[in-house]
Amino acid sequence: FIIRFFEQKRYGKIKSMNWFLTYSGLFFIGGFCGWVLELFFRRFVSQKKWVNPGFLTGPLLPLYGFGVASFYLLANEIPWQVLSSNGAVNTFIKIVCIGASLTLLEFIAGEIFIRGMKIKLWDYSRNWGNYQGIICPLFSLVWTLIGAAFVLWLNPLFNAIVAWLLSNFQVTGMMEAFFYGILSVDLGWSFGLANKIRKVVSDSR
Repeated sequence: FIIRFFEQKRYGKIKSMNWFLTYSGLFFIGGFCGWVLELFFRRFVSQKKWVNPGFLTGPLLPLYGFGVASFYLLANEIPWQVLSSNGAVNTFIKIVCIGASLTLLEFIAGEIFIRGMKIKLWDYSRNWGNYQGIICPLFSLVWTLIGAAFVLWLNPLFNAIVAWLLSNFQVTGMMEAFFYGILSVDLGWSFGLANKIRKVVSDSR
Protein backbone atom coordinates (compact mmCIF):
# COMPACT_ATOMS: atom_id res chain seq x y z
CA PHE A 1 0.00 0.00 0.00
CA ILE A 2 2.79 2.43 0.95
CA ILE A 3 4.76 1.63 -2.20
CA ARG A 4 1.63 2.10 -4.33
CA PHE A 5 0.90 5.40 -2.58
CA PHE A 6 4.35 6.83 -3.38
CA GLU A 7 4.23 5.46 -6.93
CA GLN A 8 0.91 7.22 -7.51
CA LYS A 9 2.28 10.41 -6.00
CA ARG A 10 5.37 10.23 -8.20
CA TYR A 11 3.24 9.49 -11.25
CA GLY A 12 1.07 12.53 -10.45
CA LYS A 13 4.15 14.78 -10.23
CA ILE A 14 5.53 13.44 -13.52
CA LYS A 15 2.16 13.90 -15.20
CA SER A 16 1.92 17.48 -13.91
CA MET A 17 5.46 18.24 -15.08
CA ASN A 18 4.75 16.75 -18.52
CA TRP A 19 1.60 18.87 -18.75
CA PHE A 20 3.55 22.01 -17.81
CA LEU A 21 6.39 21.32 -20.26
CA THR A 22 3.90 20.57 -23.03
CA TYR A 23 1.84 23.74 -22.74
CA SER A 24 4.67 26.10 -21.85
CA GLY A 25 6.56 24.78 -24.88
CA LEU A 26 3.52 25.22 -27.13
CA PHE A 27 3.09 28.73 -25.72
CA PHE A 28 6.56 29.79 -26.83
CA ILE A 29 6.31 28.07 -30.22
CA GLY A 30 2.94 29.69 -30.91
CA GLY A 31 4.05 33.08 -29.59
CA PHE A 32 7.13 33.16 -31.81
CA CYS A 33 5.36 31.88 -34.95
CA GLY A 34 2.55 34.38 -34.37
CA TRP A 35 5.10 37.19 -34.08
CA VAL A 36 6.63 36.20 -37.43
CA LEU A 37 3.17 35.99 -39.03
CA GLU A 38 2.14 39.42 -37.70
CA LEU A 39 5.46 40.95 -38.73
CA PHE A 40 4.97 40.00 -42.39
CA PHE A 41 1.22 40.75 -42.28
CA ARG A 42 1.92 44.32 -41.19
CA ARG A 43 4.75 44.72 -43.67
CA PHE A 44 2.88 43.55 -46.76
CA VAL A 45 -0.85 43.90 -45.92
CA SER A 46 -1.88 46.36 -43.22
CA GLN A 47 0.77 49.02 -42.55
CA LYS A 48 3.13 48.47 -45.50
CA LYS A 49 6.23 48.81 -43.31
CA TRP A 50 8.28 46.78 -40.87
CA VAL A 51 6.73 47.16 -37.41
CA ASN A 52 7.49 45.13 -34.30
CA PRO A 53 4.03 43.71 -33.56
CA GLY A 54 2.60 43.42 -30.08
CA PHE A 55 3.49 44.79 -26.69
CA LEU A 56 6.76 43.01 -25.92
CA THR A 57 10.17 44.07 -27.19
CA GLY A 58 11.25 40.53 -28.10
CA PRO A 59 9.87 38.24 -30.84
CA LEU A 60 6.90 36.84 -28.94
CA LEU A 61 3.15 37.47 -29.06
CA PRO A 62 1.54 35.89 -25.97
CA LEU A 63 -1.92 35.96 -27.57
CA TYR A 64 -0.75 33.51 -30.25
CA GLY A 65 1.05 31.45 -27.62
CA PHE A 66 -2.17 31.02 -25.66
CA GLY A 67 -3.94 30.38 -28.95
CA VAL A 68 -1.73 27.46 -29.98
CA ALA A 69 -1.93 25.99 -26.47
CA SER A 70 -5.73 26.28 -26.70
CA PHE A 71 -5.70 24.64 -30.15
CA TYR A 72 -3.81 21.66 -28.79
CA LEU A 73 -5.94 21.40 -25.66
CA LEU A 74 -9.25 21.54 -27.54
CA ALA A 75 -8.06 19.23 -30.32
CA ASN A 76 -6.54 16.50 -28.14
CA GLU A 77 -7.70 16.56 -24.54
CA ILE A 78 -11.44 17.28 -24.69
CA PRO A 79 -13.61 14.13 -25.05
CA TRP A 80 -15.73 15.41 -27.94
CA GLN A 81 -16.95 11.89 -28.68
CA VAL A 82 -19.40 12.12 -25.76
CA LEU A 83 -21.35 14.76 -27.73
CA SER A 84 -21.91 12.67 -30.83
CA SER A 85 -20.92 9.35 -32.31
CA ASN A 86 -20.52 11.07 -35.68
CA GLY A 87 -16.85 11.94 -36.25
CA ALA A 88 -17.62 14.71 -38.76
CA VAL A 89 -20.00 16.41 -36.32
CA ASN A 90 -17.40 16.21 -33.54
CA THR A 91 -14.77 17.73 -35.83
CA PHE A 92 -17.14 20.57 -36.77
CA ILE A 93 -17.96 21.30 -33.10
CA LYS A 94 -14.25 21.19 -32.25
CA ILE A 95 -13.40 23.74 -34.97
CA VAL A 96 -16.23 26.10 -33.98
CA CYS A 97 -15.16 25.93 -30.32
CA ILE A 98 -11.56 26.73 -31.28
CA GLY A 99 -12.72 29.79 -33.24
CA ALA A 100 -14.89 30.95 -30.33
CA SER A 101 -12.05 30.37 -27.84
CA LEU A 102 -9.59 32.46 -29.89
CA THR A 103 -12.16 35.26 -30.20
CA LEU A 104 -12.64 35.18 -26.43
CA LEU A 105 -8.86 35.23 -25.86
CA GLU A 106 -8.54 38.21 -28.22
CA PHE A 107 -11.30 40.05 -26.36
CA ILE A 108 -9.81 39.38 -22.92
CA ALA A 109 -6.33 40.48 -24.04
CA GLY A 110 -7.73 43.63 -25.64
CA GLU A 111 -9.71 44.52 -22.52
CA ILE A 112 -6.70 43.98 -20.25
CA PHE A 113 -4.52 46.38 -22.22
CA ILE A 114 -7.22 48.98 -22.81
CA ARG A 115 -8.49 49.09 -19.24
CA GLY A 116 -5.25 48.32 -17.42
CA MET A 117 -2.61 50.01 -19.59
CA LYS A 118 -4.73 52.42 -21.67
CA ILE A 119 -3.12 50.91 -24.78
CA LYS A 120 -4.94 49.61 -27.86
CA LEU A 121 -2.66 47.14 -29.63
CA TRP A 122 -5.08 46.53 -32.53
CA ASP A 123 -8.18 48.27 -33.83
CA TYR A 124 -11.03 46.66 -35.78
CA SER A 125 -13.20 49.79 -35.62
CA ARG A 126 -13.44 49.96 -39.41
CA ASN A 127 -14.55 46.34 -39.72
CA TRP A 128 -18.22 45.42 -39.90
CA GLY A 129 -19.83 44.10 -36.73
CA ASN A 130 -16.87 44.94 -34.48
CA TYR A 131 -17.24 45.23 -30.73
CA GLN A 132 -15.24 48.07 -29.18
CA GLY A 133 -12.74 47.64 -31.99
CA ILE A 134 -11.35 44.58 -30.20
CA ILE A 135 -13.13 41.71 -31.95
CA CYS A 136 -15.06 41.43 -35.19
CA PRO A 137 -16.73 38.70 -37.28
CA LEU A 138 -14.03 38.80 -39.96
CA PHE A 139 -11.21 37.88 -37.59
CA SER A 140 -13.41 35.40 -35.74
CA LEU A 141 -13.77 33.68 -39.11
CA VAL A 142 -9.99 33.86 -39.58
CA TRP A 143 -9.42 32.20 -36.19
CA THR A 144 -11.98 29.53 -37.06
CA LEU A 145 -10.28 28.78 -40.39
CA ILE A 146 -6.90 28.57 -38.66
CA GLY A 147 -8.49 26.23 -36.13
CA ALA A 148 -9.80 24.08 -38.99
CA ALA A 149 -6.31 23.93 -40.52
CA PHE A 150 -4.89 22.91 -37.14
CA VAL A 151 -7.44 20.15 -36.55
CA LEU A 152 -7.39 18.74 -40.08
CA TRP A 153 -3.69 19.05 -41.02
CA LEU A 154 -1.39 20.50 -38.34
CA ASN A 155 -2.40 18.47 -35.28
CA PRO A 156 -0.15 15.46 -36.13
CA LEU A 157 2.81 17.83 -36.44
CA PHE A 158 2.14 19.32 -33.02
CA ASN A 159 1.68 15.86 -31.52
CA ALA A 160 5.16 15.05 -32.84
CA ILE A 161 6.52 18.30 -31.35
CA VAL A 162 5.01 17.45 -27.96
CA ALA A 163 6.45 13.93 -28.14
CA TRP A 164 9.90 15.42 -28.80
CA LEU A 165 9.54 17.90 -25.92
CA LEU A 166 8.66 15.12 -23.49
CA SER A 167 11.29 12.68 -24.78
CA ASN A 168 14.00 15.31 -24.21
CA PHE A 169 12.83 16.17 -20.72
CA GLN A 170 15.98 17.83 -19.38
CA VAL A 171 16.77 19.80 -22.55
CA THR A 172 13.17 21.03 -22.73
CA GLY A 173 13.23 22.08 -19.09
CA MET A 174 16.46 24.07 -19.50
CA MET A 175 15.27 25.72 -22.71
CA GLU A 176 11.96 26.75 -21.20
CA ALA A 177 13.62 28.05 -18.03
CA PHE A 178 15.89 30.20 -20.24
CA PHE A 179 12.95 31.50 -22.29
CA TYR A 180 10.88 32.26 -19.19
CA GLY A 181 13.80 34.23 -17.76
CA ILE A 182 14.05 36.29 -20.97
CA LEU A 183 10.27 36.75 -21.00
CA SER A 184 10.25 38.01 -17.39
CA VAL A 185 12.90 40.63 -18.21
CA ASP A 186 11.03 41.61 -21.38
CA LEU A 187 7.75 41.99 -19.50
CA GLY A 188 9.35 44.23 -16.88
CA TRP A 189 11.06 46.36 -19.54
CA SER A 190 7.94 46.64 -21.73
CA PHE A 191 5.59 47.57 -18.88
CA GLY A 192 8.10 50.15 -17.64
CA LEU A 193 8.41 51.63 -21.14
CA ALA A 194 4.63 51.73 -21.57
CA ASN A 195 4.23 53.58 -18.25
CA LYS A 196 6.87 56.14 -19.30
CA ILE A 197 5.16 56.71 -22.66
CA ARG A 198 1.78 57.09 -21.00
CA LYS A 199 3.22 59.60 -18.52
CA VAL A 200 4.85 61.67 -21.28
CA VAL A 201 1.57 61.75 -23.24
CA SER A 202 -0.33 62.74 -20.09
CA ASP A 203 2.17 65.51 -19.27
CA SER A 204 2.07 66.86 -22.83
CA ARG A 205 -1.68 67.31 -22.53
